[in-house]
Amino acid sequence: MQIRHQETGYLARSVDEWVAALSYLLRNREVARRLGSAARHHVQQKFLITRCLGDYLKIFRDLAI
Repeated sequence: MQIRHQETGYLARSVDEWVAALSYLLRNREVARRLGSAARHHVQQKFLITRCLGDYLKIFRDLAI
């Protein structure tokens, strides 16, 4: 899963949960900043093409040995 509840964002199962989460983040800017930073870090570590290419290069190097 790409969103980790209360770590990189909020998961909502209903409109009411979505409204509550957004309202909370609007009232708690520091929490919103922390979630945003954690989400950015998560994407950089897991999903960026440069990260994936590095993993593939390591596999190819290991196979060549």
